[in-house]
Amino acid sequence: MGRGGAAPQSNPLIGKNLTYFPKDHQADLTVFRFIHTMANEERQVLNKMGRDVRGGMKRFSAVLEQFPPPTDDGKRPRLTAKQQRLFNSMRLQEADDKYCEGCPIMGSYPIRRVTRNPGRLVFRKFVGNQEIARVSIHDSEPFCEKCEFNVTAIMVTTKTRLFYIQQLLYRWRDPMLIVVNGKVEEEKAIIDYLREHYIPKRLTLLIYLVSPRNPQYKTFPVNMLRNLAIRNVRTSHYMIMDMDMWPTLNVNEELNALPDKVKYGKKNAVILPIFFFSRGRVHSRCWSFKECVHLGLNLMPENKKELASCILTRICESRKPGIRTHLYVHPEWYAFPPSVHVARITCMLADFQEPYVLLKRSPETPLFDERFVNYGYNKVQLIEHLRAMGYHFYILTQAFAMDIPHEDSEFRKDYLTAFRAKELPMREVYSVFQRELNKNYSSIVNFPICKNVLRCFSTIPKTMRCVDITKYGGPEVMKVVTRDVPTPKKGEMLIKVAAAAINRPDVIQRQGMYPPPKGASNIPGLECSGTVVAVTEDCLDFKVGDKVCGILTGGGYAEYVPMSAMCALPVPKNTDMIHAAAICESFFTAYSNVFMRGQLKPGESFMVHGGTSGIGTSAIQMAKAFGNKVYTTAEGPEKVAACKKLGADVVIDYTKEDFFEVIKAETKKRGVDVILDFIGGDYAEKNIKLLAEDGRMVIIGFLKGPRVNISLNPILLKRLTITGSTLRSRPLEFKHEVAMEVYKRVWPLIETGKLSPLIHATMPLDDVVKAHTMMEKNEQVGKIVLTME
Repeated sequence: MGRGGAAPQSNPLIGKNLTYFPKDHQADLTVFRFIHTMANEERQVLNKMGRDVRGGMKRFSAVLEQFPPPTDDGKRPRLTAKQQRLFNSMRLQEADDKYCEGCPIMGSYPIRRVTRNPGRLVFRKFVGNQEIARVSIHDSEPFCEKCEFNVTAIMVTTKTRLFYIQQLLYRWRDPMLIVVNGKVEEEKAIIDYLREHYIPKRLTLLIYLVSPRNPQYKTFPVNMLRNLAIRNVRTSHYMIMDMDMWPTLNVNEELNALPDKVKYGKKNAVILPIFFFSRGRVHSRCWSFKECVHLGLNLMPENKKELASCILTRICESRKPGIRTHLYVHPEWYAFPPSVHVARITCMLADFQEPYVLLKRSPETPLFDERFVNYGYNKVQLIEHLRAMGYHFYILTQAFAMDIPHEDSEFRKDYLTAFRAKELPMREVYSVFQRELNKNYSSIVNFPICKNVLRCFSTIPKTMRCVDITKYGGPEVMKVVTRDVPTPKKGEMLIKVAAAAINRPDVIQRQGMYPPPKGASNIPGLECSGTVVAVTEDCLDFKVGDKVCGILTGGGYAEYVPMSAMCALPVPKNTDMIHAAAICESFFTAYSNVFMRGQLKPGESFMVHGGTSGIGTSAIQMAKAFGNKVYTTAEGPEKVAACKKLGADVVIDYTKEDFFEVIKAETKKRGVDVILDFIGGDYAEKNIKLLAEDGRMVIIGFLKGPRVNISLNPILLKRLTITGSTLRSRPLEFKHEVAMEVYKRVWPLIETGKLSPLIHATMPLDDVVKAHTMMEKNEQVGKIVLTME
């Protein structure tokens, strides 16, 4: 929805006429209902992940038992000698003997310790252990529009967390940029750390220290510091992170595996999902930064199976209890296979989210709003800004980060105190900010808020019912059998089929005259509708739970079928699954041959044989919708009437009249501009004679045979184009081109009811023999559809 509309109501907690919430604000009651539903579904998903997940639960419980909780009076119990040795043996990194990034060194680097006469601000820049001279907080690196994909992690910290650097360098293998904020009196301690530790050149450190004379002395200008980091990024992209958020070891590998569509597309944000250690079970067992780090590191899950085990033991959590800011990991996230690196998010469960995101560094990417200082609202405002601009959100599916246990900062403690007292200055800033978003982006459709929890995880059985062609022959050779559910390949999604339409090529395949392409399923069925139950790598336009329809190279007469995402489209609005199953093969074939290959233009005349066939009914409707005069042939008064009802201008009953003579008379011997023919045989010569000058005939089949005896003379004299095509064996890229053209030009007409597939009959899968018998007798007017339930 857009961000315009009536003026919002004022909030009594803030200043007069301030807009605290966005227009699509999700009420707290609804959010907490969603959280409850998500928690239940998440546990169901995790419990179904198998023995490996449940077996890993013992490790996490065993580690936690090594660190006793506080006693009843709140005092920490004394560690035993064995526990003390365990605690001391935990390292931040298993360092290589020759090379250890972030590790202490023997001796020290020759770095100037303090700044003489610092004034109001000390600003220093280091690339590795080398200080860069003559720098300014206003410096900005040029944008790297043509650079290869590379990501810089940006963070803001204070001197108390500098010891995290060693582990962060171990976990993040690409460039990193950290802004260290503090007071001028802390300069010596910060520089001593740099003097005594090896810092690789891929880490840039910006030291930003203020004196008591600086207005920022008692504040934490976090968004200003983040923007300072962004301006110093030299790579194509940057990842917004915090020092406490430690990623899994595969994070850079997963980012590099992102499809180019996600890497380089405009207005894309990729979320690194964050998980948390339980405050009740973990945070209570450590009493200092370093103790919490050691405990968190030993509990750190490094892959999704370990994460699932950690969540099931209630040591890890997918969201903070009672807080709405991290609600972007849906239960389906755990079920994505290793081949899927990223998934598209179609909506957020709530506004007021603060995920950690990958963004492209460009002039169009918004920076943080520097009015936000201290704790609260600072990341939320950026995500709301991206939503208002219409950004697309994706989420990594194999990498994640853990919020390492740590004490609350003084700024968070102050925020919680103010929150309880309902005295939050940043809330008023956020209110003003939201009003500005509403005004500045009123004409843009923002990224949506979910209307309900996406119940996307479904159990996929091992076997399915499908149709088998036992031998070539009549309809009776088809049997309903049980086979294993197929596994989708890269770029495909697995569809739980709702309905599958029957097409003439299915009959010809059954007769042994139209074998499936190499690698395609031998189960008949070239189109279907259904629900996505699994997706694979590069399948970014659809997600589990989506209702889709599309074309197939085979396999539609089954309960489950893999479908290429390039050949699929969302089910049109106001269309049921039976009608959706009958759209794609006929409309794709007719559109690609009549309007792409045949180049039919508005105002030209068009003829299609077999007007009541699936392709015929589709071609008639599209040609009329796009401004063409339509001629067609049909058998018997019932079918003639059906074609006229679809909009055909002239319908010839070929059992009573010669279509050649009728159209010749109707056009006053001029002929028609485009003919779509799947009859062949003796129709070919008549079609050529009926074409107008510069006419085009597109052949897509030959029910009356492929061999003809024709004169080539009319082709020369009238400059005719005779061409043909099949769709089933064409490359995916061409099918995708057709799908996008149909989606752009035809889908709106279907959704408004101006076009619709004509359904003659629906039958259950078990009646497939009856359905094929009906088609062989040419009894149908429109499509015959098989249903799976």
